[in-house]
Amino acid sequence: MIESDKRCRATQMNLGAKKATTDNLYFVHADVIPSKNFISEIVRMDKKGVESTFFRQIFDKMNPFW
Repeated sequence: MIESDKRCRATQMNLGAKKATTDNLYFVHADVIPSKNFISEIVRMDKKGVESTFFRQIFDKMNPFW
């Protein structure tokens, strides 16, 4: 685990990117559950030569917390 002394999302993401040991990075908020196929989608986009992309978060509107 990588920890940052600063409570700044951009600083934390940059620290993570700096410490990364691979070419592909995937940033996700702690309260987000990625889709079951997110890794295969990232690999598919990489094979197509896509340099950056994103996943859109879908909220469960039926959940009483929303």
